[in-house]
Amino acid sequence: MTEESLGILLREFDPNGDTGWVIDVHRAHYRDVEGFDDSFAPVVARAVDAFDPIRDHGWIACAGLEQVGSLFMIRENAQVARLKLFYIAASCRGQGLGRLMLHKAERSGRRDGTSLMRVRTFKQHTAAVRLYVRSGFELVEEFPVHEFGRPLVEQCWEKALDVA
Repeated sequence: MTEESLGILLREFDPNGDTGWVIDVHRAHYRDVEGFDDSFAPVVARAVDAFDPIRDHGWIACAGLEQVGSLFMIRENAQVARLKLFYIAASCRGQGLGRLMLHKAERSGRRDGTSLMRVRTFKQHTAAVRLYVRSGFELVEEFPVHEFGRPLVEQCWEKALDVA
């Protein structure tokens, strides 16, 4: 699976041009599809605002001129990176774009010396969980929470990377 075969361009996140889109698309999706309340949008805004273009990586998937996906890799320390703000538009799901974006993050992490990638999600996000399992992530923590106006089961997944 390649960008070309999907008709997708994965480009670097541009804080000046993409911030509003990332916040808006996450707010709308998680409100309309997942039933999250308004407390979710500020969490997304803080994550985007904390992005450091020198230390972190962010990618935006584009189909033509339309933004259809996002993924951020945020450094926790020199060896550990956390994946955040992973989103794929409904029109692009099930085609391999999530796997392509995740592989891009893994390659970038290996180049940067990342030896461990982490991601938090909710058990209810079954497509995301399937992607992490198929990509070699291991479940390391799971616990019930009441977040964003609803009961959820939060999960933490990790994957060790062989550093290039």
